[in-house]
Amino acid sequence: MPEGLLSPVHLIILFAILVLLFGAKRLPDLGKGIGSGIREFRGAVNSISDGSTAEQPPASPSAATPPAGESTTGSD
Repeated sequence: MPEGLLSPVHLIILFAILVLLFGAKRLPDLGKGIGSGIREFRGAVNSISDGSTAEQPPASPSAATPPAGESTTGSD
């Protein structure tokens, strides 16, 4: 019998605990929610790795540019 975290006996016990905690009616909804969350996460990771992020921050002005009205020569 395979040993480890995902052996068949462990999976059966885990499923029984989930049924006891959430009930048989809520388990499909939980699975759908987890599945949609994983799909959204994968989509976000793929869009970031492709470099096509939908929200790009606006370019900030250069720090070397002084505010209007101030002189950079140092003489007043």
